Amino acid sequence: MNLAIAQELFKAGDLIQARIEPVLIHGGFTLVLVRRDGSRESLTRTKTKDMKIYKRDNGAKQDAAKIGFKEVSLLFD
Repeated sequence: MNLAIAQELFKAGDLIQARIEPVLIHGGFTLVLVRRDGSRESLTRTKTKDMKIYKRDNGAKQDAAKIGFKEVSLLFD
């Protein structure tokens, strides 16, 4: 799901949690969004639809704030 869709779903109340999780293969982080039904989706790049990988957790925090979250959880290795 890209940033624009995530913002719409957050406003509609469908997104309930944001988690920053490590992506060990790439040595970075991804932003995982939890929907009201319990399903989980990673934030994707707008043009390629590939999972967005952040070099540092700060970038994921910024995107979570843009979506509308006031709180995120950070999962360590």
